[in-house]
Amino acid sequence: MARVLAIGPVFVDSIYGGLPRIPEAGQEVYGGQHLVTVGGYAITAIGMARLGLSPVIVSAVGDDLFGKFVEERLQREGVSTDGLVRVAGKSTSHSTAMVLEGDRRFVSYAGAELSATELLAHWVNHSPEPFAGYKLMHVGLMSDQELYGYLEQARKAGVLISMSTGWPAVEEYRDRKAALAEALSKADFFFCNELEAQGLSGKDTPEEALYFFKEIGCHPVVTLGEQGALTFDEAGKIIREPALDVEFVDPTGAGDSFAVGFVTGVILGWPLARALKLGIVCGSLSVTALGGTEAFPRSLETAISHFSDK
Repeated sequence: MARVLAIGPVFVDSIYGGLPRIPEAGQEVYGGQHLVTVGGYAITAIGMARLGLSPVIVSAVGDDLFGKFVEERLQREGVSTDGLVRVAGKSTSHSTAMVLEGDRRFVSYAGAELSATELLAHWVNHSPEPFAGYKLMHVGLMSDQELYGYLEQARKAGVLISMSTGWPAVEEYRDRKAALAEALSKADFFFCNELEAQGLSGKDTPEEALYFFKEIGCHPVVTLGEQGALTFDEAGKIIREPALDVEFVDPTGAGDSFAVGFVTGVILGWPLARALKLGIVCGSLSVTALGGTEAFPRSLETAISHFSDK
């Protein structure tokens, strides 16, 4: 099995679905569904394990009950917790999500969080050969010269670097195109959604944003929600794949699940169009249940069974 690294924060997610409305001040509403599960990069690592990769998660948890919950769940799913840092005296980060009208509202607490640079420093300092034999490292977009050094070290060892982003990074880089170019030049693949792509690039369409990112030097993949996703093929031509027609429940972790599917296809040596299909299947199925892992395919074979051209 290909060894991979997932570098980033983990959360305990408490997710409420089937809400009639968001409560006003002093009010209480009851949801028709509720789930306590793992979130953040735990979604990425679990998806990798289910698709047949051998992931190590490099993250931080507190020395509390929630930290034990996250660690045990990861281990049950076949994720190595050798890179998990237990921060004494801290609570594990957690989020409460309310799913309503096709989107989510979060209230979160950042407890035992370490930056990607701090996590990689811990991994490098405690591993005799931190990147030897690894095929891919997945990390979030951030601007940090020390982090860039670790990414270059990994790339010299033959590790592919995939990056994902969120809206805070859009705000950080919106008017800092040179810094954005430096950060993305460290990535082989870059994942973002349509709004993030246009916000970062300043372009009006996802297609224009794709070319903007390509000129920086990374391979961009942009998700379009119900419209699927698009990227470049090996010849530099834009290719698209529509989302599956599924019953929507909760979008939590859909982008993470998509990225896992895509990079798994890349690691397997598939053509990029087929890797895009795997990303679409994983992302589409993930929205059919609460949380980012409950509906993620249980195996690569299960995911492939949803291909129209299997």
